[in-house]
Amino acid sequence: MWKDRKKYQIADGQNRYTACTELGIPFYIQEVEEKPDERMLSILNSNQRNWGLGDFARFWASKRGTQKVYGRYLTYHKENKVTHGILITIYAGESKRKGRNISFKNGLLKESTMILKHVEDRLYKLRQLEYAAFNPALLRSTLRKQQFQSAMLTAFNTPGFDFNKFLKNLYDTRHCFNKLAKAVHMEKEIFRIESL
Repeated sequence: MWKDRKKYQIADGQNRYTACTELGIPFYIQEVEEKPDERMLSILNSNQRNWGLGDFARFWASKRGTQKVYGRYLTYHKENKVTHGILITIYAGESKRKGRNISFKNGLLKESTMILKHVEDRLYKLRQLEYAAFNPALLRSTLRKQQFQSAMLTAFNTPGFDFNKFLKNLYDTRHCFNKLAKAVHMEKEIFRIESL
């Protein structure tokens, strides 16, 4: 804990503090002179318990300076059926994950009007797939699969790929997405359907 304008702030151990106060269990605190470095706290916490990308997103969404960017990121994640890895990849404007997680974990997620338009376009297209196939229907598990989402991003980023044609053909054609596991096989199926 450290004192910030006559009020104590918890630097680390918020869950332990909440649990102890709710259960009436005594606990110990260590007071420090100044506010600890937030990046160091995230590193310490990630070494104590395996933090996922969602934990880092919530951490940075609670901090001044990164609150708006990470708050919007969390809203996109909550409202769309995409994995954190895919959403970070979309923010980067890429189709494959390329080590963007480190900068994301360090609170360096970037956004601009152009980036947000790109993110919203990709998420809109992914949402359209939910009811696009009937022969058979795309399973929820397939739609949420990172490999499927990654294959779709590859298609979106391929020059000449006609998403509207793909949607129409997907509606009218048998597909095997629900049986596939690897992104490379899903990519082949996407381009096969688009070329019909």
